[in-house]
Amino acid sequence: MKKEIVFGLLFVMVLLVITGCTGGFGSTDGYIISNAEYFQGTDSLEMEFFENVPPDEVLEGTEFDISIDVNNAGAYFLTGYLSLSIEEDFMCILDDNDDCFDIDDVGSYDAGTLSLLTQITSNLNEIELEINELMEEYETTTDSDKRQELFEGVEYLEGIYNSFQKEKMKLLSGTISEKTQVLMLEPRSIYNPSGGVDMITFKARAKSPGQLSEKHESAIIASACYAYSTQLEQEVCLDTDIGHLSVFDPVCDTEDIMLNSQGAPLAITKIETNIIPFTDSDGTEYIRPQFVITVKNMEEGSIINSEKTSDACSAIGLDRYDYDMVVMNKLVLSNENIIYRFNGYNTTSHKEFVLDNDPDTIECTSSPIRLDSDGEGKIRCTVKEGVIKKDQASYSTQLYMEFDYGYMHSISKEIVIEKSYVN
Repeated sequence: MKKEIVFGLLFVMVLLVITGCTGGFGSTDGYIISNAEYFQGTDSLEMEFFENVPPDEVLEGTEFDISIDVNNAGAYFLTGYLSLSIEEDFMCILDDNDDCFDIDDVGSYDAGTLSLLTQITSNLNEIELEINELMEEYETTTDSDKRQELFEGVEYLEGIYNSFQKEKMKLLSGTISEKTQVLMLEPRSIYNPSGGVDMITFKARAKSPGQLSEKHESAIIASACYAYSTQLEQEVCLDTDIGHLSVFDPVCDTEDIMLNSQGAPLAITKIETNIIPFTDSDGTEYIRPQFVITVKNMEEGSIINSEKTSDACSAIGLDRYDYDMVVMNKLVLSNENIIYRFNGYNTTSHKEFVLDNDPDTIECTSSPIRLDSDGEGKIRCTVKEGVIKKDQASYSTQLYMEFDYGYMHSISKEIVIEKSYVN
């Protein structure tokens, strides 16, 4: 009951902020520019075992801690799980009662937890809707002072959203396993140059190295499974003078754009732009800009389905279709009127749902993206017919894109369990 009252009060605070703010989030006037240096590189979660925790050697029957330092060194908010894999014949993870954890003790949600999860989920959905409305207004506002004001309002709402999300993940984690803990780390930014940091600790107990053994070398593996994102706003040229027939010099040239990194392990490495002419039945001429976007996994970890991060760090595991899966969540050209939004995917065909009368004005093929053996994939997006008329000068504009995915990687440490001769 007390938790429900707290969440209720927080939600009232959210509504008050929403009432006072009427904009959205973008990247031209605030966040991206002021944080430009943080949207470089290919790092995300960095983790390492704390020095001598666990110790290199332990005696059978003794308890010890396993601590992992974690740091979000990337440019995007990180939510996920950290899970331990151990040799259960030689050690165990302890529960809150200092007993060896038994997977059979994990149960389903009780009524109170289920009620709280339902309430938090409802609050999250409400906040997300309001943030999306603010984002849309921000992207159409040109006054720089107004944009900064709107950005600050959205940033505040996102902070409250993340607080709700963290509580939800704690509840979910509590029903999974003592071997799994929640990761929730803010990105690097001008407000936090080092990114979010935390220390995740598990309590463990060494078992016997074996009746005939003096000691046994055992591996501890810490695996992180988390949702991450890669975003980019890039200037592109829309050349309406197909064939270069105009006597005037072009304002810009359509050319391939080569890129390096955006502060995440999945990098957008290339944007190819093609201009396709189209004439309708009335003789009106249009252009259909087409963008072929290449992405690549730049780090050693595995790209996975962003909706299956909890499965990846649990006994459930992943099926083959959950690996190397990247979703382009959004693509916007110039403004919100020329847009593609991911419609979700069919878990049977493993392809994006096709909607009747889809209102989006950009169509994309090969979604979700499947990375190849080199960790690379492409998506082709084309503006639909009858959207951009040809009877205007060539111009440069902004192309904004968002990619969502999960990421999974591990570290390990060997410890030696020694036999104790204490009677």
